[in-house]
Amino acid sequence: MGYEYSWWRYLHANKRSQAFPTAIKKLNEIKTPTLVVTAEYDLALCKNVAKIIVDEVPGAKLVSISGAGHIMNMDKPEKFNEIIFRYIKKLKIAKDQSETRVLDLRE
Repeated sequence: MGYEYSWWRYLHANKRSQAFPTAIKKLNEIKTPTLVVTAEYDLALCKNVAKIIVDEVPGAKLVSISGAGHIMNMDKPEKFNEIIFRYIKKLKIAKDQSETRVLDLRE
């Protein structure tokens, strides 16, 4: 069972991949704004997966936290929160501007 949830599976082809398509093959279908956060000292495997996500998800953004390890939200909680809040704020501003434009067009 652990194999099915392991990142290793997504980076190494195997005979089961044709019978059980993985989510990685559908990343380009994601339409939701996506922020991928890694860390300077994160595991190489996680950095590789982050790169795949950013390369495949349209418009995805990648941020790496300097001086942090794999558990970046605990290593650098202030920086992690700042990155998340800044991203959400940008999304909210873009949404508000979009709604304003729609309202302006109706007036």
